[in-house]
Order: sequence, then structure tokens, then C-alpha cells
Amino acid sequence: MTHSVFGVLLILILISCQIGSIQSAPLSSYLVSSFTAPDSDFNQQFNHIAINNITGDIYIGARERLYQLDSDLALKVTVDNGNCDTSDKDNKLLTTVVTHHIYKLITCGCLKGESLCQTRNPVNISLDLIELADTPHIVAMGDVSMSTVGVVALGTDFEEDEITKHGESLYFFIARSGGGAASAFRFISKYSLADLQSQQQIQANIFTDDSTSSKHIISYEDFIFVSISRDEETYLGRICRDSPDQDFESYTEIKLECRQGRSKNVIQSAYIGPAGSELAESMNINTMDGVLYAVFSSTSSSSLCVYTMIDVQQSFKDAILGCIEGTSTGAENMFLENSKCEMYPVTPYTPSDSYQCRGIIEDGYILYKYVSATNPLSASPTTTIPNVTSTSIVTIIERHHTVVFIGDTEGSLHKINIVNTSCGYVYEDVSLGGGSVLQEMFLDESKEQLTLATSSDRDSSQNRVVTIDLVNCGQYQTCAECIGEDGGNDGDPYCGWCTLEARCTRYEECPSPDESTRWLSYNAIQCVSISDIQPDHRLPYKVTEQEIIITVQQLPTLKANHQYRCAFDSYVVSAVTTSDTLVCTTPPVDELPTIPVEDDHKNLTLSIVSTETTVYFISTDFILFDCTYHKSYVTNFTGYFNTALYIA
Repeated sequence: MTHSVFGVLLILILISCQIGSIQSAPLSSYLVSSFTAPDSDFNQQFNHIAINNITGDIYIGARERLYQLDSDLALKVTVDNGNCDTSDKDNKLLTTVVTHHIYKLITCGCLKGESLCQTRNPVNISLDLIELADTPHIVAMGDVSMSTVGVVALGTDFEEDEITKHGESLYFFIARSGGGAASAFRFISKYSLADLQSQQQIQANIFTDDSTSSKHIISYEDFIFVSISRDEETYLGRICRDSPDQDFESYTEIKLECRQGRSKNVIQSAYIGPAGSELAESMNINTMDGVLYAVFSSTSSSSLCVYTMIDVQQSFKDAILGCIEGTSTGAENMFLENSKCEMYPVTPYTPSDSYQCRGIIEDGYILYKYVSATNPLSASPTTTIPNVTSTSIVTIIERHHTVVFIGDTEGSLHKINIVNTSCGYVYEDVSLGGGSVLQEMFLDESKEQLTLATSSDRDSSQNRVVTIDLVNCGQYQTCAECIGEDGGNDGDPYCGWCTLEARCTRYEECPSPDESTRWLSYNAIQCVSISDIQPDHRLPYKVTEQEIIITVQQLPTLKANHQYRCAFDSYVVSAVTTSDTLVCTTPPVDELPTIPVEDDHKNLTLSIVSTETTVYFISTDFILFDCTYHKSYVTNFTGYFNTALYIA
């Protein structure tokens, strides 16, 4: 490749990722329904929300309160937890379990001065209350920054043998923050849903310090992933859902990096989902392959990084095999006591994928325990949002686009389109009215709606749950607003300009859409526009019925038996169309408006309209002028018209 060709390609790449201005939208543009904490519950800060996937009911875990809302966010039930004796009065863990066999709401937090859990009836949370007295170590209490995260996922009873094993059941996997030698809490635990009795766990006191903060927990395939911040670094921990040992010896950590230059970012939230075709192609994966979307924050910004789950899983595999084989890819975990790497004392040894979840082999020999990868899994941010601390993330695929929604501590929702691994942009910010967006956000893809909550310990009006539409193309009134600036990647990926109807729509709402002309997508080169008029857009008043040639950028192709017309104000005349040009005849003198005596010109509006939609979809100014009033026009128009025509 020559240097000149490479330079052209580089310029094209830079242009394709040009970022324009960010739209700002009020909440009213998207709001479907909302709930605000009653005035009587002033300062009952929201901590978590959960959803009933069958009824659509929303549950809120607040300070000293539980709320149950219907699917329209109308209040159904309020429960007073009672005033805690400790400094922490929060419901710190909240989840629904809704299956054919199990139907309950689980909440854990401060109850009667202790850290305990309860189960309630999701139909009415004031009913069927069971206090689980043997659960004092499930959540981290005290410091509000000491988060506890949980997920319900399939698993098996590790004590069952192959003969009595009756299949997988649902279990509650929980990860909490903290640690250190004095801690009596558990780091990661697996609990039965019947009574929240611990099945397996990693004790928190194996950590060498108390800096471990569990930020998010995700179930994916056969594994549970926990995102962790520790000493301003980010780690991803993994346990096997069907780990066959009491202490999760196969727990493994890899380090995640999301940085540009030397700046450090700490993970805040994560989501695993598919990629749109644009992003998948840039990552060299299939659209159904999993992608880890992780949002990080530093002191000055938030960043979004993406990792293929193929690479994530390979990093864990390399760590374990490196530990067993004594290579440079895996080693003992410096943050966990009793971490161990051993060579199997039988030669030859052939490792297999079965050792990903089995640190102890058949004869009781411990191959490894609590392994750490030595090489970080790194990525550069696709998108950086300045002056923002992120709190939550969820993603969705819109046609071939990957759309990301990120909440922050200031009550804003940032909408991002990831074009590829090196380019993403915020196309709109929606102000939710203050407060900090909670980590849980629930997407209803069938309704294309998002339910989330904001929380504040200073303003009770900011303790709020809202359901919002994901898209509102109708709020964009012009093509430029709809698809963004010319040549940029800053428009709304849900929306495009339906050219012949002159309105912003979804693709499927535009009649016979063609993404090249009839429906201009967010990254179209430019809007439909009149780029040139020959001989000119200014017409001497007494020169009438003259042909003009109009050049139109992005001129749509019409259906058969339809044609374009030119409109000079209300006067409409047929046009002859060739490629991107229209030839029209200007109005006769009896169709022209009168130029006022005190003026030397009058503006007309020249518009293009099709017989297909009868909508005047592009317009420009067309000027009639009186040369006897202002002789300077003669000089200005030499070469365009016969000068003699200007003079009465």
C-alpha cells in the first residue's frame, strides 16, 4: 500500500468517527410513568429496585421502607422495616424469584438492629413474612460504600453424587465487599432459596486487606462473574455455578484494564449481551457471541470498554493452565491467603477444560486454589464521558447498531451508539431530575421501555422510579437534528430522516424505506438539500417562464408513475428529473407577486414536492428583484443573464 492510499484511508477512518454535538432532552420527551417517595417518607433513600417479570410489579428497597408498585408505577403496598439501631438503615439486597416452583421476594439489610434477611410474598409484600434469623453475614452493613450484590442462577448441590443427583435448581449467589483477617463475613456465597442457608462460600477473611469492593455480579453460561475494585484497580472474579467443592477452590481472577495512556479507571457496573453487526464485525465475532460491556470511572470522567467473552474466558483458562503448568500466564493470588499452584505429580499431564471448575482432582490432590492471571485483559475506551461518575449500564441492539444506556451520580441517562471497538459516541443526554441512578435498570424490549430509579439522601423528590421510552424520533423537527451534523456519527441510531415525508421516523415507519435516499440514517453523509440553482436563485422581475436547473443532494428515487414538481410559493409546475437534477420553469408574470414600492426585491420559497407524498420536503429562497430600483444588481449578475433584460 502506498503512503498516499494509506493517508486517504486514514482520513476516511477519522471522518467516519467524527463526533458532533450531543442532543439534550428533557425527561418529558420520554416519560411513560413515574413514582416519587411520599412526603411522609422524607429521606427514606432508595437503594435497590427489582422487578416481577410476570406481573410487571416493581419493588423498591429503601431506608427503613419497602415499596411495591404496579407496572404503571402506582403505589400498591408500603412496608415499614422499623428503625434500625445501627448507623446503616438500608435494605442492601433485593431480588425477586419468580418461577413455577418458587415465588418470593428476598430482601436483606438492617432488621431490628441486625443484618438479616426476609422473604415476602411478591403479590403483596406485607404478607407471608419469614424472618431468616441465621443470615447475619450475607450483606455488608455499616459503611454505605460496602456494597453487596446478588444474582439468582441455576446450580447443583455440590454434596450430591452422580447417583442421587436430581438436576439443577436455582440458588442465590452473593458477593459482598470488605475482607481482612478480622472479617467474619463471606466474600462469595451460594445459598439455597428455601432458607438462605449457605451451601458453599469463600470466606472474606482470606483476603489480605479490606479493600475489596464487589461492584456487580452476573450469571453467564456455566459461570458467575463478579466485578471488583481493589486499590484503584479492577478485577473480574469467576466461580463455576456447579463447583464441586465447599470453598470454591476454582475461583479465579483476571485484571481488567480500560484506559488511555496512564489514567486508571475503576469499574462501576457491567453487562453481558450480544453485539450489533457493526460492532461484531469490528471485534471479529458473531452477533450472538457474548460481549462484556463495562463502564469505568476515574477522577475526571467515565469510560466504556468492551471485551469479547471469548477473550474473557480465554484469560481465565490461561490463568489456570499457567498456574498448573508453571508458565507465565497464571500464578497464586497475592490478595487471597491459601492461594496455591501445584504441578500434577504424574507425567505426562494433559490439562483439559474440566480443570476450569475443579481445583481438586480425584485422589484429593489440590492442583490449584484461588488463581490469578498475570496478564491483564486490556481495552481502550470506545467512549469517554467527561465530568461524569457512572453507576449503571444496560445495552440493546437496534437493527445493526449497539446502543448503550449509562446512568450517573447526577441523575442523567447517557445514550451511546458503539460504532466499533475504537469509536462510540453519546448521541443524547436525558436529565432524570437529579439523584444518583441506581445500578439496576430493566429493559422491556417488546415495549422498548426502560425502568430505573434515582436516589438521594438530601432531596426526597429525587427518590424516584421512572419508566421511559427508549426512542422518540418525533422530537427531532429537522433533518439536522434527526441524523446529526453532516458527515458525523452523532445522530440517534433509532431514528432517520424519512426524506419524502420530511419527518424523523423509525426505519419501519417510513414508507418503502431505502437507507441510501428515502430514509437517511444517523450517519448519513448529509441531509437532502438543494446545492445549486442555475443560472441563479435570483430572478429579474420581468424575466419569466425561464428554465432553471436545480441540483439536489441525496435526491430520493420515486416509485413508478410518480414525478417531482417545483413549487414557487403556491405556484406548482412539473419538473424533468435526471439523476440528481430537476429542470423547472419559473412562473409566468401573472403568477408572480407584486414587489412593494418601497422594496427592490421579494422572496419566494422554492420547494420540491413529489406526487408520491405531496409533501414539500426541501425548500430554499428564490428572489425576485427590480433592477430599475437598484442598478447594482446589474454588475452582480453579469454572465448569468442578458444585462439588457434588467433595465425597464
